[in-house]
Amino acid sequence: MFSFTFYMFIICTYAMETSSSFNADYNNSALFRGDTDFTRAIHSMIKAVMFRDTGTVFFTENGMKITVEDYQYVQANVFVQRAMFNDYVLVGSGVDFRIKLPMFCECLNFLGSSTSGNGPRLELSYMRDGAPLRLILEECGVVTDCRIKTLRPEDYVEFDFSADKITCKVIMKPDFLRDAFLDVDSSSEYLELKIDAGKGFTIAATGPTGDVKTEFPRNSDVIEIFSCSESQHRKFRMNLLKSAVKALQLANKVSIRLDNKGFLSIQYMIDFNGETSFIEFFCAPEECSPIKDDEQKNPGIVMRLNRLGIDYVKRQALDIFRSQMALIDWNGALKSMMLVKLPLIDARLIHLSPASKFDFSVLSPSSIRLAVSNMDMAVQLSERWNLLSFLTPNNQGASVVCYVKSLQVLLDVELYRARNGKGIQLKTGNCIATSESFRVNAVHAYSFERLVNSIGSAFNKLIQDTVQRRICTQVKHLIDGPFNEQLMNMANKVNLILPEMNVQSNDSLWNSKRALIEGMMLDYGLVREPYLHENAIITMHSGEISWQGNGGTPFSPNQIITSLEMNDRMLNVFISEYVINSLLYALWKKGAFEATVTKNTVPHLSQLMSSNCYLGMCLGDVVSSAGVPDVSEDEEFEIFITSPKPPEMLFQDGLAKFISYNKATLHSNKHGHLFHFTGTTVGYMRLQVLDGSSIFGKLNITKVQIANHPNSLYQLGNMELDFVSSITQTVLQQLSDDVCSNGLNLPKQNGLSLGRAQINVVGNSLKVDLDFQFDQHILEEFGIKLPEIRTADLF
Repeated sequence: MFSFTFYMFIICTYAMETSSSFNADYNNSALFRGDTDFTRAIHSMIKAVMFRDTGTVFFTENGMKITVEDYQYVQANVFVQRAMFNDYVLVGSGVDFRIKLPMFCECLNFLGSSTSGNGPRLELSYMRDGAPLRLILEECGVVTDCRIKTLRPEDYVEFDFSADKITCKVIMKPDFLRDAFLDVDSSSEYLELKIDAGKGFTIAATGPTGDVKTEFPRNSDVIEIFSCSESQHRKFRMNLLKSAVKALQLANKVSIRLDNKGFLSIQYMIDFNGETSFIEFFCAPEECSPIKDDEQKNPGIVMRLNRLGIDYVKRQALDIFRSQMALIDWNGALKSMMLVKLPLIDARLIHLSPASKFDFSVLSPSSIRLAVSNMDMAVQLSERWNLLSFLTPNNQGASVVCYVKSLQVLLDVELYRARNGKGIQLKTGNCIATSESFRVNAVHAYSFERLVNSIGSAFNKLIQDTVQRRICTQVKHLIDGPFNEQLMNMANKVNLILPEMNVQSNDSLWNSKRALIEGMMLDYGLVREPYLHENAIITMHSGEISWQGNGGTPFSPNQIITSLEMNDRMLNVFISEYVINSLLYALWKKGAFEATVTKNTVPHLSQLMSSNCYLGMCLGDVVSSAGVPDVSEDEEFEIFITSPKPPEMLFQDGLAKFISYNKATLHSNKHGHLFHFTGTTVGYMRLQVLDGSSIFGKLNITKVQIANHPNSLYQLGNMELDFVSSITQTVLQQLSDDVCSNGLNLPKQNGLSLGRAQINVVGNSLKVDLDFQFDQHILEEFGIKLPEIRTADLF
């Protein structure tokens, strides 16, 4: 019974590669080797900062450092002083590599029942770049030899907290600071730190249950040192400071510093039996995100997913979930998830009924609760080495079947904007895995079956709790690790798509501009945190359109005045003037509003562009009346149109108002440049959607005002100016008709289709109401391959 219990406990609890052999001799060629008696201290400090799966380990002349960073927004460093090592040998100036921190902690705590104050003796060695990190733990003759795979180091942010940049510094007792943090509602989104040079230090937060504020006067007994040359009031995301609160439990003294940009540093001095170590946290303020200093604050596009859309997403997500689960090699996944690197047991899935229900509910403005339920499975576990064959009638070894009925997983997930990009990131919270029933039965093994049954419900409960904990660990790992990495790599820009069209001439104005429009990309990356409500999910996006998505628009969007009115569409999209004007600016920068007009450019103007025509007046008559001598009948004219600044679009009174600023030069093939003009064009556009997916419009140019340029060689009279204005208006109307009549398709992606769209100008934005459909191919479009996501290495 003891052997079987031990094997099953190992199966459901440990997932690491260990060896019982021990070789105390270090290889003299190792890049680093050292030993310490402070194993428990190192384990406690690393566990306090383990908010990501991986961290970077540094061995330097001063000691050992472990750095953990979350997307360049929060960073933690654990410092293990060289004095804490009995032996410390380093080849070269330093060694660094990344490592799986949960695996590292499991190894350090492998002899968790240690009775010594500092834990077992630890020996570390690192042979060469890319080699595994070797840990040898020894206590009372029990030796464990572990080798942990290392990864290449990554770049990380160097926070500069030199003395000349620090504006505020507070050193205080950690117990009082911890109590102040614990008083804050855990569901609060932000924590405010205020250091007043004259008054003291204040912590405040606002949550669903109300406001919380704790004040520490500068002359309080709690504060040992208070130094502030410039008062600071900064706001930080609460979820980023949770690990900082955990580390307070270890500290003997804590130092809080703010630099001149508002970045926060929290240092912890920790005493272990007379030896001092340090933990340091860095956190960027919400007002000073390291994304881009000039990042826009207002969105260009606001998207509101209504109740109809939310219900559709739930239904479709379940279908996609089922189809993706069907692609998984469950036998392989079972082994990798439950029996990682443990050769004692062979697992085989003998029954699986995939989850039939998927749902999510809103917990807060930034969090949701996912629920996956009604999943049944049966797993047969057989020992490979027949160690328990004496308990079975046929000496074939022991096997059991684990039955799980109606498995349900509840997981809280926070949605937030990535700090080194504009995509959505997910952070898991509480996870609960339960089942309606769970039992373990022996298979055709009489004595063994009686043994299993004699263990009773207590043993079943042990296995059930372990398996359920393992499931939550795996789900949280997939979301916090590989799935988030895939989200980070998702593109947040899309090309503008134009429909195919027939043109009469390769020299048409439209053909010369089409390629420019197709080279423009829309940036739909997030600029603010998503807002979640049970009846709507609101996301706010950049909306900038630029050439090849390179950005560079020199202006920012104004605040969008949205409509609260709901309708029978799944999605409402509010598009600000900024989106259109960024496109107009990008086109202007690429010369899209420069044109050369000849008699062949716009065919029906060929007579007007002649020196002799059957119409009442043509360009030849205008030129002659202005005093240009010797205008011949075969003389040819061209008009060069340029724009000194980009056009602009304004949404007002239910219409889109278009304003364009132009310069024009009239050129003759015999006389050269004859006239220079300046002009302003005003038009009003109405938009409509045809076939539910293509936007069409009609721009009515109502005003073209032309004036003589002071540097013009010849000056036109009012009648001639009116004639030139009419030609210009005709050309611009023709160009706008070409563009608008051929429409602009709604963005398309593999696996996503849009339809039933309707469009109106509402307030200062263009409101598009539409429905959408998506399927599993949308995952491929964004590069997400769920069955290929690897499982966690341990519990």
